[in-house]
Amino acid sequence: RGDLDVDLAGAGEYGVVLKTTDGGQTWVQKTSGITEELYGVHFIDAANGWAVSGFKRVIRTSDGGDTWSVHACPFYDSRDIWFTDVNNGWIVGKTSNLGSISFTTDGGLTWSTKDIGLPNTYLQAIQFVDELTGWIVGQSGKVLYTEDAGQTWTEQNSGTEDWLYGVYFLNDRLGWAVGDLGTIRFTTSGGI
Repeated sequence: RGDLDVDLAGAGEYGVVLKTTDGGQTWVQKTSGITEELYGVHFIDAANGWAVSGFKRVIRTSDGGDTWSVHACPFYDSRDIWFTDVNNGWIVGKTSNLGSISFTTDGGLTWSTKDIGLPNTYLQAIQFVDELTGWIVGQSGKVLYTEDAGQTWTEQNSGTEDWLYGVYFLNDRLGWAVGDLGTIRFTTSGGI
């Protein structure tokens, strides 16, 4: 997050984690404790952050990325992670032939998978704007929306069949999704 003293990039081969404290001018490599690729990283404040690998693992830091602990997550092909506070978080990806969402209420120590009935669909990115309201994007322009902390997810029409790999909302109305072939989708209505 740009408004924090610590920025972190947690994507790369061999579990590479990079940390900056000067706005990206210099980066220091940190040991993550795993050797596989990391796909998503999220910090809720300057100390507490998580990253997810594609091999059933989540790493967590509580000291701004200086040290990391390794925890299990319930499925392979995890693509992104988001926490609304130090305890409540979500992972998206794919398991077997289903798009998968897993959630935690204990800071990532244990995870439960939520069946959302999306066969053959990769889910790629997730973001919440508060503890209740969030979006997921993925394969074939898929957009899912929740307004009840992920208890239920509703499909929204993105207007594209291109894969979407990133999502970012400033608030519950204004947001963007990006994907294949330079696709950029923009909403001022919360995805309606």
